[in-house]
Amino acid sequence: MAGDGISVADAKRVINTVVTILQNNDERRRAGGFLATLDISEVFKGGSMGKGTMVEGDFDADLVIYTTSIDLRTAARITGYEDCFKEIHSYLNNQLGRHYRVKVCSKFSLQFTCYGVSMDILLSPYFHNFQEYCNFLGTIDRSQLQLFSCSASKWQVQFIQSYPDKVIDYIKTVKEWRNTMWDDRQITEGRPKSYLIELLVVKAYDDCMQSVSSQMRSMGIVGATTPRATVSSASIRLQLIAMVTYYPRLAVYWTRYYTEDKIWRFQNRQPPYIIDPANPSNNVYKSGIGKDTYAGDHWKMFRRMIDTLQL
Repeated sequence: MAGDGISVADAKRVINTVVTILQNNDERRRAGGFLATLDISEVFKGGSMGKGTMVEGDFDADLVIYTTSIDLRTAARITGYEDCFKEIHSYLNNQLGRHYRVKVCSKFSLQFTCYGVSMDILLSPYFHNFQEYCNFLGTIDRSQLQLFSCSASKWQVQFIQSYPDKVIDYIKTVKEWRNTMWDDRQITEGRPKSYLIELLVVKAYDDCMQSVSSQMRSMGIVGATTPRATVSSASIRLQLIAMVTYYPRLAVYWTRYYTEDKIWRFQNRQPPYIIDPANPSNNVYKSGIGKDTYAGDHWKMFRRMIDTLQL
C-alpha cells in the first residue's frame, strides 16, 4: 500500500506541504505559463484526509483546485486539463525534487506520490454553492460529467463529516479490513474504494437508526430522539453484510443536497445504484468498485469477502 511505514500525522504534514506549494503565488508566477495566471480560490483537501477517514498505511488525498480562472460560461466546452496538469507536474517536480514521483498525468487529474503519500490534483471551476454546481451539471454533455465530478468534493466531505465520530470509526475499521483482504497491490478486482465504503457504512447506520426509531414509535415513545448508543456495531455489521450480499437490489440515495427528481435526469431507476449524495450524476455502485477486467460482475469478489468483516 502507498504510505507503508508512514503515520497519519506524517501523511497530513506531507499533504499540507504540497498544498502550501500550490498556494504560493510568488513561486507560481516565477514558474510562468498557465500557473502564473491561475487564480486559486481554494485548494480543498478531499478524499480520506478531508473526511477524517484515513487509516495507517493507506492514504489518499484529493487536492481540488477551485479556480475562478475557469469561466462557467465557457466551461461546457472544456474536454480536459492535460496541458494544465503537465505544467503543475513540472512545477511540483522542481519544488519537491526526488521525493516527488508522478504516476498518471491525464485530462482528469495529476496522480503522484510525495514521500510515499498518494495524491490526486484535480481542477474545478469555483461554485458559490451546491445549487450552482447542480444546475451546471444539467447544462453539460454526459461525456463531460466525469471531468466535473471532482467539483462535488467539498460537499462529499461535508456529508461524511456530519455523521457522529462512531460512524467515522466504523468507516476506518472497514477500510482496514479492506486493506487486509486486498493486500496485493496488483489485484483490485472487487476492491471497494474508500468512498464506496464510506457511503455503505453511512447507509447501514441510517438504516439501523431508522429501525430503532420505528421500534420506539411502536412502543408509544412518540417524538423521542433516538439515542445513538442504541445502534450497536453488531447491527451495523449485519446491515453491511446484507447490503453487500444482496447487492443487485441496492437502491440507495440521499436528498440532503438535491431533490429526487434531479437523480433521474442522470440515472436509470433500475437497481442496483448508490447515488453520490453530493453529485446526482455519479453512481458509486459502478464507480466505487475495483475492476481488473472490463466485463463481468465486479461485486462478486466483494460479496465473497464480506462475511469476514468484524466491527
